[in-house]
Amino acid sequence: MDGWRKSSYSDGNGGQCVEVACDGAVLVRDTTNRDGVTLNLTSDAWRTWIASLRIQLRGLAGFTSSAGLTSSGSPGCEGY
Repeated sequence: MDGWRKSSYSDGNGGQCVEVACDGAVLVRDTTNRDGVTLNLTSDAWRTWIASLRIQLRGLAGFTSSAGLTSSGSPGCEGY
């Protein structure tokens, strides 16, 4: 599948590497192991997970509600 987007938090040293794609569902994989496991989330599960992350991260210094968790505008892929 084409259209994978690398997290803005991924670094050049192989750490924090996550990619997501939207193809009717939201797909999540480890950039360092592209042939490994790919999570396949429904759009509802994706939205719930993103909302949970926002709640958990609110207390962290320097975190803003839109930092790295922005919408692509794709139906069912809010936060992608």
